[in-house]
Amino acid sequence: MTSSEDIRHNIDDRIDQYINGKLSQEQIDEIWIDALCDDRNYSYLKTSSYLKEYFKPHLAQTDIAEAKSIQDGTSNASNIIIASIIVALIVALLIFWGMN
Repeated sequence: MTSSEDIRHNIDDRIDQYINGKLSQEQIDEIWIDALCDDRNYSYLKTSSYLKEYFKPHLAQTDIAEAKSIQDGTSNASNIIIASIIVALIVALLIFWGMN
């Protein structure tokens, strides 16, 4: 990546952080200064904002579905762990009783 591409990528990342609400007020001011000084940055900021607003209902549903699947996955994983422990205990008991 060239230096100008690095700078462009950095600005794009900062705009994405702004859109996701992860910047301080000082950083937000810097984003707006960059956006107002460069048409491309302003267009990217405006487009990103519109897209986030447009897809917000879909993203909220996706987040709920992901949270539920993660929660279900966690309970499945814990069930597998518990079952594995029980099997290991049974095998250990069988081996112990077989030795006596």
